[in-house]
Amino acid sequence: MRKLIFYTIVMIAFSACSFKTPENEWKIKSVNAFDSYTQNFLKSNDTLAKNDLKRAIKHAKSSADLDTLGGIYLSECALNISVGIDDNCSKFTHIQDLIYNKNYNSYKDFILGDFEKKQIASLPKNYQEFAKDLIENNCEKANQDVQNIKKIKSKLIAASILNENIDKKTINNVIKNASYFGYKKAIIYWLSKLKEYEVNDLRKKQITKQLLILQSNEY
Repeated sequence: MRKLIFYTIVMIAFSACSFKTPENEWKIKSVNAFDSYTQNFLKSNDTLAKNDLKRAIKHAKSSADLDTLGGIYLSECALNISVGIDDNCSKFTHIQDLIYNKNYNSYKDFILGDFEKKQIASLPKNYQEFAKDLIENNCEKANQDVQNIKKIKSKLIAASILNENIDKKTINNVIKNASYFGYKKAIIYWLSKLKEYEVNDLRKKQITKQLLILQSNEY
């Protein structure tokens, strides 16, 4: 009988702990919502993406610590830039003076293509070699750096920062990797870029046809 009572008490205590709300639940929900936003945004699921972003921002505003909100605003800006949407990161700039993580400031300058050599060490490691080569105007090496980046979202962002210094081989690499993940919005943007670089008339026609098919709502 004593064993049964002890077991019951343990189970009640365990249940109470299991249903306790995590202290950073708002942050987890915000990050998860933004991850979903990223996927839907790049796959051109625009309605779903819009709802995901609203949820991410709503959860991030549950705390006086605005670093999570700042990270969301920066990431939203970076994603926009990666698919050719004009964005000056104004949402982040508006709360920049309230952000504790000063590395965010370097990242903002980086994605806007206006960073200094001293800021490179503050960037995520997968960008540092690329940033160094870019600031040294070593465009050939910077293109290779973009091709070597393994994370597709980082690759898309770096490619957009490379801007007019990007070459056809790098664009094709970006399209190939974006296609693997089904990131339609990115594919359409970079196919359009490839068309601008293409000098072969037949290949230009093929790219035009690809774009028409991808942008068409018809079956």
